[in-house]
Amino acid sequence: MLHQKKFHQMKKTPNIIFPDYSLEGIHNVLSNSENKKVLFESIFNKIKNSYKTSKKEIIVCDIIQLEASISISKVNWVKALQAALDYNISIEDYSTCTQISKLIKDIQNG
Repeated sequence: MLHQKKFHQMKKTPNIIFPDYSLEGIHNVLSNSENKKVLFESIFNKIKNSYKTSKKEIIVCDIIQLEASISISKVNWVKALQAALDYNISIEDYSTCTQISKLIKDIQNG
């Protein structure tokens, strides 16, 4: 289950709540279609807002029960965006695909 809450950087970061910490429980939460949508939106928006800055990583979401976060380092932003692109292709959100593709090119071209 994901919840929007101010937590990490005074910006809205999705929070993940795992009702079960087994591998299956974690997989079920992260595989949920609503959660995927929120996570991939977070990845795209955070990278879009950070790529021209000196940030070395983005916080994708917080795991509030563990007081931990999932982050992606700058060297992995293109891979993360490619995963977001693949997801948006699978749900046929081609408008977002266009935006993600442009951001990938912008990052790759420096």
